[in-house]
Amino acid sequence: PKPIKSIFVVNPVHVAHEIIDSKQIPKCMYSSTSYATLSGHLLSGEERVSVIWRKYSGGEVVVEILSISRPAPSVGGKLVWPLIGRMQRNFFLEEMKHLDRIGKS
Repeated sequence: PKPIKSIFVVNPVHVAHEIIDSKQIPKCMYSSTSYATLSGHLLSGEERVSVIWRKYSGGEVVVEILSISRPAPSVGGKLVWPLIGRMQRNFFLEEMKHLDRIGKS
């Protein structure tokens, strides 16, 4: 059998938290955004991406990604969780590798 190349799914979310270009940390710029799933999403959870630009240490950039998820209580959520859980892990590992490559270039 041929592998599925793409699937289109609508999964509703909302912005739960947002800080843009905060300068509350001395000699740093900080931004953070998080979003949470809404009813109808195949998962239940939240994701947050935070970035700190430390101007004083040669322009070092620190990225933190937090993802908390589990299957939604729906039948669909429970059916897709085994596949989605593995896909999420692979996605985040590849995302971190990519950010590391960008940071080293």
